[in-house]
Amino acid sequence: MKKNRVWLLWILILSLTACTPQEILTTQNTEIDSGGSINSRMTSTPFKPFAEDVAQKSDIKLWIPEYLSGIQILWNDDSKLVLGLNEKDSDCSFYPGNVGEIVGNFIFAFVVPFNTVQDEITIEQLKKILLRDFTDQPLDEKIYLSKSTHALLSETLGDLSDHVITVVEDEIFSSTNQSAGDYGLVPFDQLEPKWKVIRIENISPFDKNFNEENYYFNFPIRLHCSQSEFSHLIMENLVEKLSTRRADKVTTVLLTGTTALTRATADRMEKYGNLYPGENIKLWFENSDIRHISSETPFYENCPPPNPIQKNLVFCSHPKYAELFSFLPVDVIELTGNHLLDKGVEPFENTLSLLTQLNLLYYAGGFSDEEAEQPALLEHNGNKIAFLGCNIAGPSNVWATETRSGVNACDFSELTAQIHTLKEEGYLPIVTFQYYESNSMRPTQTQMNDFRRMVDAGAVIVSGSQSHVPMSMEVYHDAFVHYGLGNLFFDQMDSMSNRREFLDRHIFYDGRLIGTELLTAMLENYAQPRPMTNGERESLLQDAFKNFALVGEE
Repeated sequence: MKKNRVWLLWILILSLTACTPQEILTTQNTEIDSGGSINSRMTSTPFKPFAEDVAQKSDIKLWIPEYLSGIQILWNDDSKLVLGLNEKDSDCSFYPGNVGEIVGNFIFAFVVPFNTVQDEITIEQLKKILLRDFTDQPLDEKIYLSKSTHALLSETLGDLSDHVITVVEDEIFSSTNQSAGDYGLVPFDQLEPKWKVIRIENISPFDKNFNEENYYFNFPIRLHCSQSEFSHLIMENLVEKLSTRRADKVTTVLLTGTTALTRATADRMEKYGNLYPGENIKLWFENSDIRHISSETPFYENCPPPNPIQKNLVFCSHPKYAELFSFLPVDVIELTGNHLLDKGVEPFENTLSLLTQLNLLYYAGGFSDEEAEQPALLEHNGNKIAFLGCNIAGPSNVWATETRSGVNACDFSELTAQIHTLKEEGYLPIVTFQYYESNSMRPTQTQMNDFRRMVDAGAVIVSGSQSHVPMSMEVYHDAFVHYGLGNLFFDQMDSMSNRREFLDRHIFYDGRLIGTELLTAMLENYAQPRPMTNGERESLLQDAFKNFALVGEE
């Protein structure tokens, strides 16, 4: 019997503006091994010669419009495929529409520059800008998109209005950044940290449980063939459905600010239960894949009963309060806090043991300086995440040594070397600092230099855990830098600045950071943050964006 061989065909269609010859990828001598996996070696082959070669052996001509790209098809050796030169002479075609077999879908993100206060838009508002039939009065808003996206939308939605402007893909951001009220539309898998994704009818492609069926910018791609046998053969041999957003490539990481389960916060936990602080924001944790807490007090069995008016700054927490971490739930604990050895070495070491018992990863602290330097490594949906952190502010007695447990003292030379190594190993480094405290939303130049140095070494996120007030942020060379998130669970109710909180939800896709969603909370009753009202959120974003910077944009 003739041995079957498998050919893997990648069809990569360039944009409508492309002037260079098209290319596709083919496999040479590809076989399926005994385990059922495919061993292949990809080589680049000019588009026309490959099509002409296959045409001699194929019975099916498939037409694919230029604005549809990325279809991956697996064929047996005796079932080659011809790419039709035009739709009229082809047996089958891919197109956006309502008839035919679904072969995939294109999901687009409706975007604005990151430092935009607006969070969402209704479908009715969107149609007034987007569609000619709905645009019945002059508008200032515009939507910028590429030629290929314009072609797909026109094919699916009908006549687009004059407010939909076609530009080169690389110019979409600069076009939207010229004036407030302008929007962009980009494929989900082409998002970058400089964009903010606007929710449409409270649905965002950043959502963990993304409702793509009800999302406005979700366009199914279908197959239509002149003969049902052709359609059956293509669907039977389709490796996977095409999508610009595959759920199995998405990872969300939630970073939070200062947590100190002590003093008035602990008092409220005694009165209302260990879960009380997290009850109003539990959903934010559940809607993230990896959840982070910067826990800044030791868990100590002999910790005195909490005193809400405690005067000294020697802190501890009863071990029972760690139930809150399981409730939320939490995955990784940062140990850079300057109060972690307030009760001495033994309570801190008991804290390390407690975290291990609770199956919580921890980093930036350990039984020795060697352990404290080690990153926390996680992998989810193919995204490899590394957490690193250190304490620069002291006091020096909290720092780990060769012979004593403690937190990781900042050694920038060592830290940048670690980041570089992890990046080479395929990890996406997240660096968190216990930096010098400040009551200003604006970072010092020294802080900016230190945080940016981590990005220059390869970090994709740098975040300050020290600040009791929420601070400004920036996108620096495609990395997200937030100089301070403010408190999470801590009892500071003395000023509005201390009560306002950021929780940063970072979105990774297919091995890279593509965006950040800012969650905002207001602390109540000395212990319990709640989601901000629209007015409170708008005020905080306006303050935070006053010093926002976009650095390194070409």
